[in-house]
Amino acid sequence: MDARFQKWLRKLPRRYKKYRQPESLWSMTIPRELAFCESYARECFSGKGRMVDLGCWYGATTFSLARGLRRNWRARGNRIIEAFDLFLWNSWMNPIADHIKMPRLYRDGESFFHDVQKLLAPYKNVVRLYQQDLLEFEPAAKPVELLFVDAMKSWQLAKRIVTGYFPLLMPGVSVVVQQDFVFHDPIAATSHLLMWRLRDHFEWLHQIPGAGSVAFLCKKQIEVNTLPDLTPESFTLDEIDQAYDYSLTCVPEEQRRSHIETAKLLFLLERGHDEAALKQARRLVQNKIKLQEHVLANTRGRVEALIVRERMAPKESHDAHKLELLTEIASLLPDC
Repeated sequence: MDARFQKWLRKLPRRYKKYRQPESLWSMTIPRELAFCESYARECFSGKGRMVDLGCWYGATTFSLARGLRRNWRARGNRIIEAFDLFLWNSWMNPIADHIKMPRLYRDGESFFHDVQKLLAPYKNVVRLYQQDLLEFEPAAKPVELLFVDAMKSWQLAKRIVTGYFPLLMPGVSVVVQQDFVFHDPIAATSHLLMWRLRDHFEWLHQIPGAGSVAFLCKKQIEVNTLPDLTPESFTLDEIDQAYDYSLTCVPEEQRRSHIETAKLLFLLERGHDEAALKQARRLVQNKIKLQEHVLANTRGRVEALIVRERMAPKESHDAHKLELLTEIASLLPDC
């Protein structure tokens, strides 16, 4: 890591403390993540490659990058932020919108693309907004200096992002931010397992305090024709253990590590590794790992749904041992 990054990282705690989120921004990210984006674009971005924001939702991260870039006088080239999203409202967004007190809600399936365009209009000279399904998009073969990823919501998307964008990263220059890294949902495995499998190509840079985002610095060129298999089936149980041990080292903030531990439990259950999931549930109890109330409720709900499904399975496919394992996991969760 060169002196430029070291100097910037030393400043970040002060940037977090001083940051005030603009009233016009509505975001699933927290203010420190927006402060990170703005500070990076203002103080660290060199202009050797473009900035790409994958899954920008209502445009808050893109706005923050643009606001920082406007005050960056050193970066002469590639003063462009490419921001992608479907910009289509889904009903699962309603509770989030209520929580952050958004002034407007949308109908299921309604586009909010033009509202995000309006938000970013002051920065239209540096922002390119794409209403785009990333599964159907082929990025231009131009260097990427910052890749902010909040779009790995499936393994298909993860593979597409890695094969399309990671070979465009520049060693010693490019930063990848995995926004879902500190997240208890099993889909976070797309970040945990992939960053472990590509660990020789990246150096841990920073975990944003209290947030889901973890930043990595590219240290070795990635060639698309040498990428390993990037499917969940390709990971053995031993590799899953190694990957999550690595993920825990990427989260210095101890109270946030419970999200990684829970994500591992839920991923093991999702993949049908019930014996390993029970071992992980016992680990949570033995290590006195406390889960936040909403995380515990969500985890318990997922396990109970699996129990119900197993109990309702046809007699010929009923698995008594599986039901026994799931029941024991459920009994351990209240102690977490």
